[in-house]
Amino acid sequence: FSIQYLTQPVRVLADVARVLLPGGAFYVAYTNRVFPTKAVAIWQMMDDQQRGELVRSYFKDSGRWEDLGVASRGRHGSSSDPVYVVSARKPTTIGK
Repeated sequence: FSIQYLTQPVRVLADVARVLLPGGAFYVAYTNRVFPTKAVAIWQMMDDQQRGELVRSYFKDSGRWEDLGVASRGRHGSSSDPVYVVSARKPTTIGK
């Protein structure tokens, strides 16, 4: 729940892939709550769906992930905050 505060998210996700076992999954979750004084500027300019695509692009730009997905969990229009999850899997073969 903190990707919106990272200044080098592509580097962080590449490092996660480096230490994750082949075939392992990684999930980045976020809500629409944010600390504006801490979040990177691009995050604050986007809506929830655009943020999902941004996180997906972080995974993609690191060049070390496959099976990227974006999903919404939670109830829109209620007092509960929706939760969004971007998922990816480290390839099982070397060179991917």
